[in-house]
Amino acid sequence: MIAKDLFRILDGGLPFIYIIPTLAFSGIGGRLGDMKYSTLQKRIVLGFLPLLAFAFSGCVAVVAGGVGAGTVAYVRGDLQTKLEEPHEAVFEASLRAVDSLGFALVEQKGDAVSGEIVARTSQDRRVRIQTKEESAETTGLSIRIGTFGDEELSRRILREIEGNL
Repeated sequence: MIAKDLFRILDGGLPFIYIIPTLAFSGIGGRLGDMKYSTLQKRIVLGFLPLLAFAFSGCVAVVAGGVGAGTVAYVRGDLQTKLEEPHEAVFEASLRAVDSLGFALVEQKGDAVSGEIVARTSQDRRVRIQTKEESAETTGLSIRIGTFGDEELSRRILREIEGNL
């Protein structure tokens, strides 16, 4: 009975949200194929909806609101901030920070409005620093270490960049 109902679910018969209460309470309130749910099953399904909304909300407010000047946000492995300095000054300060921290410079590219610096630490971890002009006197800065990020090292690099401005 459960195997037959599970096959019907996987075959596209019902949305995923019905799997948990149906398998947990199969036989209460009728069969799965009949779509007759008991009050308990309905309450369980409705109870999961707020949990799903909370679980998938993530950092939408931080990303949608952006980062204000002087604010530092660490979002999904990226350290992001805006500095009250022209783009050229921030890019040059970033190059000096890479050099003073002893990182091996792999690549640097940039123009008047954006730039990217790629370097390697002594442990061969990739460091990516991106700059983007937001206005004549404000520059967006993003620092990422490796694939998943390293907040502590990213903040140390930011302090070094700010010290070079």
